[in-house]
Amino acid sequence: MSYNAFELVPVIDRVQLMGDKPRTTVQCLDCAAQNLFVGTGDCLIIHYIVADDVSPSGKAVFQYSLQGYKQLGLKKPVQQLLTAAAINRLIVLCDGVLLLLSMMGLEMVISGFKDKLKGATCVARNDNPASFDPFSVEVCVGTRKKVIHIVMITEDNVYPKREISLAESPVHLNFDGSTVCVALSSVYCNVDVPSGKIQELISYEPQNTRPIITRIAV
Repeated sequence: MSYNAFELVPVIDRVQLMGDKPRTTVQCLDCAAQNLFVGTGDCLIIHYIVADDVSPSGKAVFQYSLQGYKQLGLKKPVQQLLTAAAINRLIVLCDGVLLLLSMMGLEMVISGFKDKLKGATCVARNDNPASFDPFSVEVCVGTRKKVIHIVMITEDNVYPKREISLAESPVHLNFDGSTVCVALSSVYCNVDVPSGKIQELISYEPQNTRPIITRIAV
């Protein structure tokens, strides 16, 4: 007996701007409500508005409109982007640099933000923080210095909370409550933020596996 756990529904047929390179590739994306943000291989941030509806046959259909785009001017693809709707900001990781943009206009926020966390390798937003602050977002940033930083980001600045050393530079991570799950070069670890204790979980083969850590809310 066959069972379809989900159905793929096309939203945007082709991510390409008028007159841009035909080889534009999608590297990462994130969304907040109807706002969809796409990071590309040629260092662009593209903002779409996506509206959903139901067709007469009962299937989900989507319509999208291009709201704007931003060329970051760096040499490498956009690695990660995170929406922070509470503070109307977009957190972007590109070429080891963290950038803070406004969500609606994609304007760069000038605050010395990118100079405080250089050499970043990965970043994750805490969607389940131990304490809620409506004017900030809690984020974990991994760096090439074999350290993860727990920081609070406001509309125009970043405030460090805690720094935890690791055995290696983190490749990928995710943040939930007071725990950060980190992928190192060949092993996954759990990091307890309050105590700084690190627990190895399982190993993986980096030659065959790209580490991805996702929080699933129940």
